[in-house]
Amino acid sequence: MLNLLKKFGLIFLVLLVILGSYYWRAQRPLPASGSRLSIGGVSAEILFFEVGDLIKRGPDRIIALRFLENVEFRPYHYKESGLDGPRIVEEWAKHLKSPLVFNAGQFDEDFEHIGWLKREDQFISQRFASAWKGLLVSGQNQSEIFDLEKVDQAAHQRFPHALQSMMLIDEKGTLRVRDTALNACRTVIAQDRQGRMLLLLTEGAITLGDMGRWLAASALQIKYAMNLDGGIESQLALRAEGLKISVYGQYGTGATVFDARPGEIRYPLPAVLALVPTTK
Repeated sequence: MLNLLKKFGLIFLVLLVILGSYYWRAQRPLPASGSRLSIGGVSAEILFFEVGDLIKRGPDRIIALRFLENVEFRPYHYKESGLDGPRIVEEWAKHLKSPLVFNAGQFDEDFEHIGWLKREDQFISQRFASAWKGLLVSGQNQSEIFDLEKVDQAAHQRFPHALQSMMLIDEKGTLRVRDTALNACRTVIAQDRQGRMLLLLTEGAITLGDMGRWLAASALQIKYAMNLDGGIESQLALRAEGLKISVYGQYGTGATVFDARPGEIRYPLPAVLALVPTTK
């Protein structure tokens, strides 16, 4: 009798996991790959890529947003945004009233941003990370990625917003991060050879090396790609016409304690990047 109860208990647990997973996916219906979107008045398209064995844990899909016109991203940190602490990405989106919000760069144990973080010509963080050569600059409805190995640090002065992080690949397709076996969910911001900005998130865990090599070999024609924070901090909230998506990273680097059902872990973020809507 005890063995029978254990068996039914196991079946019930499996059903709960399946239903929980289905519920989360059902709450974020996705259009076909290549569908056009208007995000805050900015024309974009959504793309999906299945990358198979490159993903070490979890779903093998990469979600990409490619902006078809100029776009401005503005960084925020909770300490100067009227919040009493970090927030999950959906709460950030509601607070900022932005149609697109995603995680910014890495932070320390005190939730202080590592690397430059500047908004409206005011530094939120002046903690320059000398090993990080990627610099996202933005303002006046345009964005660009600079390689700090090739441009002077003062280049940020031409733009009101700036965020420093790790350069993932450069214009030669060279991998600019350490190639390790550590795998996690990833958020990457990139610029293609036509000057268009892209935002990419993995649903499963991938190494930075594999992510960079895939980007360099893809048909996306990436010129520069920057790695933003990853793991359970890899998050996105998108509200476009007829589409609502919330993505939460479930896989941290080598930490199986973070492995969970889709959408189960929702880690609060101290800093985010938000799309600035345009008026036409």
